[in-house]
Amino acid sequence: MRFNKESKTDLYLGQFCRSKQGRDKDKLYIVYELVDEDYLLVVDGKYKTLSKPKKKNKKHLQKINDIIDDFEKDKLENTLTNEYIKRKIKLKEEALINVERCY
Repeated sequence: MRFNKESKTDLYLGQFCRSKQGRDKDKLYIVYELVDEDYLLVVDGKYKTLSKPKKKNKKHLQKINDIIDDFEKDKLENTLTNEYIKRKIKLKEEALINVERCY
């Protein structure tokens, strides 16, 4: 059986991810836009806002298998807000902490 390397780095709009390298190591983000096959833009709603997202290399992100429903639609309709992003990230961080406590 062959391991597909691409599946490990495939990230989608609205997907949660965690930074693996850099000053922002272990920080939780949401994928905002795909730049090219190696880079994408991520937001956290606080420091990296919708108007100034952070450009990250896909290799430096750990994907979390959770995608915000209707993220792409909300982005196209310009109904996303930084407060919404912050709230989603906070809820996801709390959920991840609760999962870690169970183990």
